[in-house]
Amino acid sequence: MLLALSTTLSSCGRSEDATATAIKKITVTGTSAGVERFVKLQGSAPIPLIASAITPLGEGRAKATVTIPANFGGRDIVHTTREALAAGLSYSYEELHFSSKATS
Repeated sequence: MLLALSTTLSSCGRSEDATATAIKKITVTGTSAGVERFVKLQGSAPIPLIASAITPLGEGRAKATVTIPANFGGRDIVHTTREALAAGLSYSYEELHFSSKATS
């Protein structure tokens, strides 16, 4: 009976596959008009980026966060951050990694 149990447990372990997901975000901060233009530009790109609502910060400043698709590579991210800099905005980049194991 112990042999049957150990065989079952070892076969369960082999059926698990790890899945990884990355969420990439760029948060831009600057003048309200600059942030609004940046968000519109990203939304009209060939692969539109999803942006959060523009958050007013007071004194004519605002911020917004753009979510980067998982299939975007380093060059795409650099291009997006350069567009932020060209618009006179500051930015921060965040990448969150999640992993889970699927069981059958």
